[in-house]
Amino acid sequence: MAAGAVAAGLTAVVAGAVAGPVALAGEGPGATAIVAQLALLTGLACVFGGACGGLLLGQATHRPGLLPPAAWATAAGGLAGVAEIRRRAMGLGLGPFLHTPPGRSALWGSVSLAACCAALTAAGVSSGRGRRLWNAAVSAAAAGAMLTHVLSGHAAEGSGAPLKVAVQWAHMLAGGAWGGGLVALLLAIRGAPDADKAAAARRFSTLAAGALATLAATGVVRTLGEAGNLEALAGTTYGRLLAAKAALLLLLAALGARNRFRHLSVAERDLSGLRRVVALEIAVMLAAFAVTSVLAQARPAREAALRGAPGYFEAASTRPSAECAAASLASGTRNGEHDT
Repeated sequence: MAAGAVAAGLTAVVAGAVAGPVALAGEGPGATAIVAQLALLTGLACVFGGACGGLLLGQATHRPGLLPPAAWATAAGGLAGVAEIRRRAMGLGLGPFLHTPPGRSALWGSVSLAACCAALTAAGVSSGRGRRLWNAAVSAAAAGAMLTHVLSGHAAEGSGAPLKVAVQWAHMLAGGAWGGGLVALLLAIRGAPDADKAAAARRFSTLAAGALATLAATGVVRTLGEAGNLEALAGTTYGRLLAAKAALLLLLAALGARNRFRHLSVAERDLSGLRRVVALEIAVMLAAFAVTSVLAQARPAREAALRGAPGYFEAASTRPSAECAAASLASGTRNGEHDT
């Protein structure tokens, strides 16, 4: 019931944002673009967080099951979907598209995911120290895929691009470690309670606290950079979606605190409360990823305010095609989603 309430609330928030005034574009964000972005973010988070879980939770408790291949397939499908939407928006064939910044980003993302696949396969047939080393390789490859995604987005444009890219990459890594790690933790604490599972949950709680601090700090930095001022933030759809994402982050923090101060102390005897809250955290994290996927199609608040369009969306499927493609090929301009 709790997960259903989260899903219903998310639907209302996103529907309200998309239904707001769209003064210039006349359209809301494309559903296909949102789904592709959500698949990419969720898949990368689960690959990265699952591998981090393999390093953190310990051999005795880490039981990933089908999570690694399912997460990898989801990320690969999302990457292919995002790339295809960008290619069609630019009106290019596959060959010319691969010579544009979005095409090169998709190509390097594919290389990173191929490395993930190889490392995941090796980790699945290894044990002990070998598995830990391969899990570290999976984490590194997934982090590389996240970096290629950030480099294709709005953070890599304009002045201060290296700093903006670093901040956005840290934001993605923290979200992936926390979100994907939650799934790995839920799989690890199945069955009867014991000391190993309780210790693994305590280690993850420490990781989650660090991820929360990183998400909050990088989120504030990126928000201030994209908003320009509080008035622009408050008066745009982008700002309302950011507020929804911040509310979900606060809810995650409250759930994490409940686990840390109530359920971890009895985890060696009873894991039922911990499992329930972790499952709810996963639902809230998925909601946050969904809001992020809608944000990726929206003009940053600063740009929307300058255009006088408080609800303006720039869906990937509705961006200019032939002229943008020619400009991108000539000057290397990016045509990626906006960062959040």
